[in-house]
Amino acid sequence: MIVITRNIANPITNVIFLTLYEMQTSKTAWYHFKFTNRITNDVVQFFKQDISTKLNYQKFEIGSDLFDDVDTGYFTYEVKGANSTGTAAVGGVIEVGYMNLLNDTTFEPVNYTEQSNQFKTYNG
Repeated sequence: MIVITRNIANPITNVIFLTLYEMQTSKTAWYHFKFTNRITNDVVQFFKQDISTKLNYQKFEIGSDLFDDVDTGYFTYEVKGANSTGTAAVGGVIEVGYMNLLNDTTFEPVNYTEQSNQFKTYNG
């Protein structure tokens, strides 16, 4: 599962790793990503270039600003190969999976003041 964190005020660059070469017959440098929200069916599509220097995985940098207009939650994703300029999808689906889109919020614990230990009891 891919996890992408977003911060609408200050966009974040997420780095993801996939193993797309396992299902490919020809290697490409560009890929077409399609993310579909499992509840709202909102779709986010874009092209990204593989920036990895290794052959055993493909590395991508995804800006969180691509997801500013959709709800957080679970998405399905599919990846296809793309032409050499990254402008058109080529061939069938190479990989499918799930992605969780999270907001980048810092957790602030609730601090409670000490409660009074003065109690009244009744014997009724």
